[in-house]
Amino acid sequence: ADIPSDAIVNKNNLTASPGDIPDAEGVDKVYDGSKDTKYLNKSGVGVGFIVPLTQSASVNGLYLITANDASHRDPTHYKLYGSNSEISWGDSGWTEVAQGDTGLPYTRNTAAMVSFDDTATYQYYKVEFDTLRGGGNDNYMQIAEARLRFVDIPSDAIVNTNNLTASSSDGPPNENVDKLNDDKS
Repeated sequence: ADIPSDAIVNKNNLTASPGDIPDAEGVDKVYDGSKDTKYLNKSGVGVGFIVPLTQSASVNGLYLITANDASHRDPTHYKLYGSNSEISWGDSGWTEVAQGDTGLPYTRNTAAMVSFDDTATYQYYKVEFDTLRGGGNDNYMQIAEARLRFVDIPSDAIVNTNNLTASSSDGPPNENVDKLNDDKS
């Protein structure tokens, strides 16, 4: 399955919750577009990550993909928080946006979508996994991918109009691909 793109996510500044995180399985893997990598935090429940945005946006869902092994490490419950200030993981200034079951299946490298209502906009989102499936020989949390589903992102925040490409150059004059997003009828 295709992994949704998030043009307003500042992927270079994702922040992991405190914990024991292997270098090769860091928080950058949660937004790298590959279901074959994973974010692993060996500190158990209550771990996750902070997603900074380039602009405030409203979120109404969470898209998750199970990692490659050890289903007992799957998060089964999440809490999502928002803030318009850059604050640390443990700061009390986070506002709860949503919480619920992740719906992750036992099948490896498989996606689940969680939906919820939200009308507030935030520039920083904190995703916390407070319950794991359990039953294994460790208390680690792992997830291959996690994406926020945004509500009503302005098209100019997503579309790079300088890099549009036509599949053919056989079009009529003055009707080039650059006219697709020029805000004119």
